[in-house]
Amino acid sequence: MPKTPGSLLDRLREQPNPHDWQQFVKLFSPILFRWVRRFGVAENDVEDVLQELFILLFKRLASFVVDPNKSFHAWLWTVTRNFVYDWQERTRPPLPAEFLEQLAAPDEVSAEESREFARILVERGLAIIQNDFQPNTWAVFLAVAIEKRSGAEVARQYHMTANAVYLTYSRVLYRLRTELTGFWE
Repeated sequence: MPKTPGSLLDRLREQPNPHDWQQFVKLFSPILFRWVRRFGVAENDVEDVLQELFILLFKRLASFVVDPNKSFHAWLWTVTRNFVYDWQERTRPPLPAEFLEQLAAPDEVSAEESREFARILVERGLAIIQNDFQPNTWAVFLAVAIEKRSGAEVARQYHMTANAVYLTYSRVLYRLRTELTGFWE
């Protein structure tokens, strides 16, 4: 019996393929774009920085070890922050120390950044898995998950039982969780 593919993170660490790397880039580009800009990279330099950063992440991801005391999110934040600082040192003339102190990024990810990370991750994850489902399945999932409609109401609209609505919702949610496992714990 063939093994069911694990999370995207597991696949990238164990047997990466071009499709999985494309999914990773699609998933994390908006997040890394925000972070890179937040760390002071000019908009016209962001694409170059992101390209170099993804190359670094591709190299380092194979050796990423899940640490129960540190999330993938925190690891990614740290790698990004350190890379941007190194990139800035390589490409920019030195800035006055007092200016750097004003821009100093925290070592820890703020609660607001964590919420934004989760929101973008879920949005991008949903965009990635959407094509894996029939349009009707996807519509039922969105009605329950995003529109916050009751299972009974959705069941009436789609001529299903409430239990079938719940199972449909659960199947899509399970697929999303499987795909994103390890990225936000």
